[in-house]
Amino acid sequence: MQKQILINAEPKETRVAVLESDVLQEYYVERPGYKRVVGNIYKGKVDAIITGLAAAFVDIGLEKDGFLYAGNVATDESGHLSPDFDDDIFDESKRRSFEPLSIDKLLKKGQEVLIQIEKEAIGTKGPRITQYISIPGRFLVLMPLQKGHVGISKKIEGEERARIKKILADIRIPGDVGLIVRTAAQGVSAREIGRELKFLLKIWGRIRGIANREKAPKIVYEEYDLILRVVRDLFTDDVEALIIDSKDEYRRVEKFLKMVLPNLRQKVKLYRKPKGLFDEYGIEKEVDKLYSKKVMLRSKGTLVIEQTESLVAIDVNTAGFTGKRNPEETAFATNLEAAREIARQIRLRDMGGIIIIDFIDMELRDHRKKVQHTLEEALRRDKAKTEVLSVSNIGVIEMTRQRMGRSLLSMSFRECPYCQGDGFVKSVSTVSIEIFRNLKKTLNEVRARNVDLRVHPEVAEYLHTHDKNLIHFIERRYRCRVNVKPDPTLHVEDAHVIPS
Repeated sequence: MQKQILINAEPKETRVAVLESDVLQEYYVERPGYKRVVGNIYKGKVDAIITGLAAAFVDIGLEKDGFLYAGNVATDESGHLSPDFDDDIFDESKRRSFEPLSIDKLLKKGQEVLIQIEKEAIGTKGPRITQYISIPGRFLVLMPLQKGHVGISKKIEGEERARIKKILADIRIPGDVGLIVRTAAQGVSAREIGRELKFLLKIWGRIRGIANREKAPKIVYEEYDLILRVVRDLFTDDVEALIIDSKDEYRRVEKFLKMVLPNLRQKVKLYRKPKGLFDEYGIEKEVDKLYSKKVMLRSKGTLVIEQTESLVAIDVNTAGFTGKRNPEETAFATNLEAAREIARQIRLRDMGGIIIIDFIDMELRDHRKKVQHTLEEALRRDKAKTEVLSVSNIGVIEMTRQRMGRSLLSMSFRECPYCQGDGFVKSVSTVSIEIFRNLKKTLNEVRARNVDLRVHPEVAEYLHTHDKNLIHFIERRYRCRVNVKPDPTLHVEDAHVIPS
């Protein structure tokens, strides 16, 4: 399978597209005004202790205080991991199997703490923070407060797992830190793993040094920006090429690779054509579709995606897909295709929280199970944690997806100032009715011989063609002249009645 990474770096926006066999599979955006803070480490000051929530608010120098749960406060007891800890990403459920102490026994107001952001601020909620710091590298994740505990990715199996265990036994891992071996470490030499461990320990030493010198609130470690995160986490041996359209970013990536992944430098290409990089590879239109509520399936079925702050609803429709099959087979075939596409859309749009999927009704239990299995398999490639509940008799699946930051939609759009998020505007017929009410109210209060009515052109056309008799009625009743004046600068719901 041909795999490529495209990086479009511009002053106001950086975009990354991951293609597999020329199909867009992953998409990331970062803007200077919405820079990701997940992974950043801060020295903060406890601003308030809320015993009822078992949490504290911590001033970390951002617009909103960080929210620190009692279970995220590092103690010797809470730092314990079971010996069989064995995941690619730190599993909080295993870390928090104990009953945490009361928050007011763990922290005091004004106390300075070292924390890391694990979830971005969303809506009115501040960022969620933790004292369990993790510093990711290419092959390893260093966990400074998880003393002596080492884990290996579950995806590393058999002889390779045994080989890595031997490497870990041979290299010197300080007793006061923990370590996770990531999936990317498969096939990596002991020298490379040892070199990265030294690099991560050096970063941790630098963090502690800054934290000891500086007063809170202060950032002490900033996670890589989008480009370097992609190079670190996604640029693997199976990637045919990483193509960048910025000379400065190309040089920065080359410098980074020289330090950490010198063998991949030859795969980095500088794009020099005047035509846009995404246009050249035919994915600009695909990116535009990510902002649409409706997604067309190859079978002519459709997905309709509705997003709110805390919930996503996805509706599957057969639309024009009927074919020669019976209704059950049509629904089953459409749902199978939809399950794969839904997993892709969730990943591309970075939708999180609760997701409700309304598949087309299927009578056969076996069909419902196969659709659920197809969805679960398609979600396996998602780096965010997902959980799928069983499909109901009416074809509804509930699932959750880990939310780390703002979705693509929330980053690129704002609430409509006209409909206040309803997603609807009044029809021209409704606006027309309101105009006549307003005309009557105004002319009952003010005697006028002329009335200028400034409205949107679409409304003006409707008044002239459909409601001409009502205009004449107003003129006769109030013995005035109504002058309808189209104004393209007005919103369709706006109408200005100006008597003279």
